[in-house]
Amino acid sequence: MTCMTNADNFSFARVMAYGNIYSPWIKRQLVFTPLISLAVVMINIMLGFYSFGLPFIGLVSFIPAFMVYFGALVFAVGTDPAIETMLPVKWSEKAVFVTVYALVVIPLCVNLPQLIVEVVVRTAGGELFDSNIYINTRNMTFGSFNTCLSNVQQLVPASVCLATVMSLTSKRIVMSVVWTIVSLVALSIFGAICGILGVFKYGIGKIEALAESQSANPTVFINAIMSEMQPYMMILMGVCVIAIAVFVWLTCRSIKTRQL
Repeated sequence: MTCMTNADNFSFARVMAYGNIYSPWIKRQLVFTPLISLAVVMINIMLGFYSFGLPFIGLVSFIPAFMVYFGALVFAVGTDPAIETMLPVKWSEKAVFVTVYALVVIPLCVNLPQLIVEVVVRTAGGELFDSNIYINTRNMTFGSFNTCLSNVQQLVPASVCLATVMSLTSKRIVMSVVWTIVSLVALSIFGAICGILGVFKYGIGKIEALAESQSANPTVFINAIMSEMQPYMMILMGVCVIAIAVFVWLTCRSIKTRQL
């Protein structure tokens, strides 16, 4: 990399050059992340043909989610914070690279293969997948507000992990894992509160009547509940967006503070 002065403009060439210091681990991550995500969705589809498969689908689905949550750990592996600080790259260029990679590239690598497979299955699978638990469950929320909320929620722990990695010079992996798990617990509690409020708003009696109705089906039931919960889910999404913005700001501030 060439010498840089404070008068230099923002350079995407330097952004990419900065990424080279993480290159070996990033290349592995960009290869294995979509492959693992693809394997997970195929396993879930196979499990969906069996009535006992639903609990296992839930467990297996945690794998791609955790790849998003902890994607920023790649910046804590095999690098020295002192070297990162001394590189002739502007702090804004460093911030752009790590933020876009952790909060855009990795989520795309995880979610895009699953989306492609599910779309192909929906359009070309025909009657073969009509009874598939996994496909039917995904069909209930495909393209809906719930899908958007789920994707936004993924970015909260991912942004926490990134902010922790960028703010520490020691115990970066351990502390990043700890604080990411703490954020997941906090997010789960807040989401549960929103869900409970939505259920009570709809009414326990109406839920029981709908669940026991002979004409009810899972899609009708879930859509009815989610329509009542949506105001609270909007609050949850707003909180998530604010949290992501705060942790991105903390990431940028940490990088700027350590910049020589």
